Amino acid sequence: MILDDVPLVDTDSHANRVFVVSSYAEGFGQVIRKFEAIAGTVALAQARADFLEAREHGDFPYQCEVDEVPVGVLSDERDGYGAQPTDSADT
Repeated sequence: MILDDVPLVDTDSHANRVFVVSSYAEGFGQVIRKFEAIAGTVALAQARADFLEAREHGDFPYQCEVDEVPVGVLSDERDGYGAQPTDSADT
């Protein structure tokens, strides 16, 4: 499956949402998205994103995003859930 190689970081199997860390690399007019991790809290997801951005020193633009995604709910939006605001009380 697509997410088989994506690390799970302190996730709870009964949680109603997770935080997906995605990296975006741009070059030659293309953007490549890679799922980097699925975390149980926004703080863990942001820490993973910060770590990935700090180690990247390539020639092309690179950034990470953290998306809050409900578990077991399909999105009918064209771009999925996208970067949604997170509740800082869950950090």
